[in-house]
Amino acid sequence: MLQTLQWPSLEQRRRTSRLCMLYKITNNLVKVNCDELQHLPSRSRRSSRTNTRAFNRIPSKTDTRLNSFLPRTIREWNELPEEVVSAATAAAFTSSASHHCQHL
Repeated sequence: MLQTLQWPSLEQRRRTSRLCMLYKITNNLVKVNCDELQHLPSRSRRSSRTNTRAFNRIPSKTDTRLNSFLPRTIREWNELPEEVVSAATAAAFTSSASHHCQHL
């Protein structure tokens, strides 16, 4: 049915929703106290695999914590290409992130 309707899978929709929420948090579009969010220092960003708005990963000793919102979404965010994380608006980010998630 998903193929017939050309809808993204539930996994893709959830990933896009998590990434959109993190975009809104980092751009102060929603008020959330996220003291754990820290951008990587600029010298650590030289890797071709991370974007310029990458975050430090949050350490975790349990799978439950590792798969909670922030640690999981930060891993996904850091893998996004620069043109996605640099979107000027939330709508542009949503569109770019959705397109990117469909091609993973």
